[in-house]
Amino acid sequence: MPISSYLQTISNKAAEYLSGNLPIALSLDKGTLYELLRKNNAGIFYSGSGTVLAQKLQYLLKNRGILKNMQSSAHDTFQKYLDGNKLYDNLIDYLEDIVQSKLELKTNERKRIKI
Repeated sequence: MPISSYLQTISNKAAEYLSGNLPIALSLDKGTLYELLRKNNAGIFYSGSGTVLAQKLQYLLKNRGILKNMQSSAHDTFQKYLDGNKLYDNLIDYLEDIVQSKLELKTNERKRIKI
């Protein structure tokens, strides 16, 4: 069974929330966003149950230190994984490495043919 595309992507809205220091409440229990939030402690998970969501939100209201840590983690997660400026710089470096490798292969091939 194919995996739904929404499980493989991270929406712009989720990135906006994280950039604003907002942890995300997520009902999913798998997928790219779930793994990112879980790994970085940048969200809460409630498996589709409104009761569980309410309990977790009440817990965060009573434990402001934990909420503050999650807010900091949300922003750090955005900076590390979703900030366009960093992503584009990494993409440029990656593409330049590919071009350089191709050029080196062609140069080596030409040297081998001339010998």
